[in-house]
Amino acid sequence: METKPSPLTKKIVSAIGKCCSDEGIQPVDLTHGVFVRYLKETMEMDAGELRSVRLHLQRVGGLTNLRNSFYSADPSPSVFEREDMRAVSKIVKANTLSMANDEKFLTRLSDIMSKVSKDLSKRAVPTLGKTAKTKTKTNRVVTLMLSDLHFGSKLDPREVPYKYDLEEEARALASIVVRLCEFKEDHRNESELIIWLGGDLISGKIHDKQVGAPCAEQLADATWLLLQAIRIAAKHWKKVTVYCSTGNHDRDPSRHLDRALDQKFDSKATQVYFAIKLAVDHLPNVTVNIPRTAYCEWTSFGHPNYFTHGDTGLNVGNPSRRINIDAIDSQMKTINLARVSQGKKPYEVFGVGHLHQGMHLPLPAGQLIINPAMTPVNGYAESVGYALSRPGQTLFECDKEHAVGDLRFMFIEPDMLKDKALSKIILPFQDF
Repeated sequence: METKPSPLTKKIVSAIGKCCSDEGIQPVDLTHGVFVRYLKETMEMDAGELRSVRLHLQRVGGLTNLRNSFYSADPSPSVFEREDMRAVSKIVKANTLSMANDEKFLTRLSDIMSKVSKDLSKRAVPTLGKTAKTKTKTNRVVTLMLSDLHFGSKLDPREVPYKYDLEEEARALASIVVRLCEFKEDHRNESELIIWLGGDLISGKIHDKQVGAPCAEQLADATWLLLQAIRIAAKHWKKVTVYCSTGNHDRDPSRHLDRALDQKFDSKATQVYFAIKLAVDHLPNVTVNIPRTAYCEWTSFGHPNYFTHGDTGLNVGNPSRRINIDAIDSQMKTINLARVSQGKKPYEVFGVGHLHQGMHLPLPAGQLIINPAMTPVNGYAESVGYALSRPGQTLFECDKEHAVGDLRFMFIEPDMLKDKALSKIILPFQDF
């Protein structure tokens, strides 16, 4: 049934037309403030009349609703300008909040690093084997691959095969550090160490936002544990060089909802890496490299290396189910072709994580090393058909003759996660 406008509605609509005509504006540009001022000053309405108009406007959905019901709502130039200004204002507000959050993070990061450094400085670095002399010739480079650590996973044994919380993850890392420091001690004086931090340091919040520890705890946890590992390595190796890559679990989902295809370094992983870089600044034999590329590269004894997390850049598929050797070799050749076109020597060693399955593939285009994950199977992995895994990390040696010499997958057995002695080597994270 059609509703006829009330006398008061007709009166207000008429006043809208007169106001726009007198003010020289289109109805679509009329604002509530301008209209009320017109009623009060030009039409000389008293307080009672103005109150009646305001109440009636509220009943009919406001001035804009009434105005647009009787006058054209076609946008005017001022409407476009207003909307542009609103869009710009929204961007400025978002940037301002982002800058404030960044400043707040950096302030908090500085406080945390100060506390972490103070806490760690009170604790003697454990001696796990032979320490190196610094003034000796280097004939070997040992590379430790640390990726897919997933700190902060907080796996519940009522849901998955193994408990994996703060103590277990610290023991898992400690078991790797012990074997690193015991590796070929008779050649320690002639060896240098590279540590590749290959991403997925934390569990993150990408599959289920309620799973695992809060992100702030995950980041602090990762920083705390990795700092201890690097300090121990620095005591046992004359030179330690750290290279850093971002994964998919430690990306910033507010920017990279899915894969990080551009500026991958803009991530939660980089926050941890920068914190570590600040915290080890006093160690003269440690260098931390945080490239803006999605991959890390270095050359050892003339052997170029290319290392990336494995979700972008070099995607080798899923070794747990199927290996397409030809596709992997083709990708490596394409990467090397681009390198050769720049007048550089092709990569001889390619390293990735991400896939949670350890593997070494000597291919025509180069040798590929796939690093296993350090965590046991979680609920997500079980839900997609992976009931078993073999957690571990990778260590390999390079010399003048061999781009990849002695290579070892250092697997983490369930008993290691119960070894209380390992908790004395890497202290579990407790709190901020």
